[in-house]
Amino acid sequence: MNSSLSTSPLSNSGDNQTSENPPFPKDIIDSIVARLPIYLHPIVRQVSKDIKNFVDTKSVYTKRLEISRAEPLLYICLRSHIISKRRDWFELTKKAYNEKFILRSVGLFHGIPGREYSLVTAGSTVYAVGGLHNNERTSDVFSINGVSHDIEVLPKMKEPRFNSKNVVLNQTLYVIGGSLREDSQNWMEALKLKPGSEWESVPCAAYKKDVGFGPTVVMNGKIYHLGYRGECYVYDIKEDRFEEEKALGARFYHGSCVIENRLYALDDDDGIVVYDPTQRAWSVLKVLNLPELKVLSTKLVNYGGNLLIVHNLVAKSIWCTEIALKNREGNMWGDIVTSNEAHHVTNAWDTVIDNCQVIEI
Repeated sequence: MNSSLSTSPLSNSGDNQTSENPPFPKDIIDSIVARLPIYLHPIVRQVSKDIKNFVDTKSVYTKRLEISRAEPLLYICLRSHIISKRRDWFELTKKAYNEKFILRSVGLFHGIPGREYSLVTAGSTVYAVGGLHNNERTSDVFSINGVSHDIEVLPKMKEPRFNSKNVVLNQTLYVIGGSLREDSQNWMEALKLKPGSEWESVPCAAYKKDVGFGPTVVMNGKIYHLGYRGECYVYDIKEDRFEEEKALGARFYHGSCVIENRLYALDDDDGIVVYDPTQRAWSVLKVLNLPELKVLSTKLVNYGGNLLIVHNLVAKSIWCTEIALKNREGNMWGDIVTSNEAHHVTNAWDTVIDNCQVIEI
């Protein structure tokens, strides 16, 4: 029997890990490794030097994209109640031996000047828009590669912005509001995400700019600006037209998300509710054994088509609950896949979930 096949690679060590004649061609081994869940990478990289190099140089992520094997990676920002300027970023992964969620510290935005920038993601890229620099609004925009964490400076916006609402649609970055001048012709701007592009103003004379501070999302190829006072507006890019969407109603859209063109939001009375823009109607997501959730301490996230709930009802405990969604005769049902405490805050201050951003790698 060939000894290289009869001995477990994990039992080898040192220079014995990589043989001169591996049992399989490197491209086949790379393809197998790329198909494994990301949380198994720390284990599989111990098999051989070639695999270790394949994982450590991030080549595995290029291969994952080639074979359409990308999976979601969630970045979570935690902020102290007291020290409001301190923000700590983590990435959500799983323990390899029991597949429980765990947060791992990551220095994602340390190279970006200023603070309080607005974030939005597309594919494997995070975009940081505007914010405050020396306590002044800025027109700076940056892109951050979610794999390498390399930062690229993008063209400056026409208007300095703080707390703008941002979406990416049809390879175009749209920013809305955040300007000191509500009468500005640049209240809404767009940047095509290709080399050589510059920011362009988007006509929005019919758009009621004081709609509130709710989030902005995309459903069915349209941009929805969700106000907290029941004033929700939809921008149809093809028609270049804003319309009011009264059916959305006055809800608190903090931490909401969109999955397969449905809006998921949290209601303190009804639990998780779902809005279908085609039917223009709300319904309640039916889930058994759903943990207790409160609007102000919960974020809902599109996690590769599943609904991920990040919540800290207990101030020092960050929980993650993943729910698989099913459409049964027009009613949305959910089955809990995993639910556990992913992080325990050890400092002396209470902590809140400040931001959640998902990329695909």
